[in-house]
Amino acid sequence: IDSLSNWLSPAEYRAVYQLVNNEEEYPAIALEVEGARDQAGNLQQPYTSPTLLDLDTQKPNPMEISANTYEIRNEHIGEAGLEISITFDEPMASDFQVELDFLANTPLEKILVLNEAESGWVSESTWISIYRVSDTSIAVQDIGIACFGGRDMAGNTMDSDTTYNFLSIDLIPSSTRDYLSSDGIKLYPNPAKEGSYFFFEHENYTRIQEVTIVNFRGQIMKRVVFNPHLAEATKVDVTGIPPGIYFLQVVDNKGQRSVKFTIF
Repeated sequence: IDSLSNWLSPAEYRAVYQLVNNEEEYPAIALEVEGARDQAGNLQQPYTSPTLLDLDTQKPNPMEISANTYEIRNEHIGEAGLEISITFDEPMASDFQVELDFLANTPLEKILVLNEAESGWVSESTWISIYRVSDTSIAVQDIGIACFGGRDMAGNTMDSDTTYNFLSIDLIPSSTRDYLSSDGIKLYPNPAKEGSYFFFEHENYTRIQEVTIVNFRGQIMKRVVFNPHLAEATKVDVTGIPPGIYFLQVVDNKGQRSVKFTIF
């Protein structure tokens, strides 16, 4: 910048440059100085500084995001049930933490609890977040994660990085899972495709009193209309029901029985 560059004294010159953030990295920048003359008009000898400075405006990027499991189940309940590792493309500043947000249609703060004491940098470029998995009967699919907050050694802050459909949770107790797979109910295909349908068969159509589809919170998503006089399977349209884990509940003369199914 010519307007800011000037002689500070008869023997000291200041050159001012504008730094343009083009997200680039240049290690060991050399400097050449030439063209100056003394008061007698003698031209200076050219001077070169081979490694004057480093230039780094490039933001760090995650190279890999991985977990010890991508399907959180009952065996993962407890301390350190979930471990998520983020590896960056360059050394990072250990004074700055990497933060993670879970992206789901259900709040997960009480289900996946961050262990701050055990989380941290395990190498100059790898961060690990460790979570306690709570003992909660819940199922959540298509959970994404967003990571942010990390800085490299030059002070450049990473952009928020989002990974969709990273993991799922199925913490339905095994005793409940066995009951939901009771004999006498057939459902296929399972999983069913969103906007499609599945077929439902029951061992005794004439004794059915009610058939409903409910989500893991017990909310009724659909009541199934069927013809008890038909021996063939009933076609169930799942259009309008979002992807997730559901239960087909059948009330008959033996009580209520259910079968778990998935829409993807």
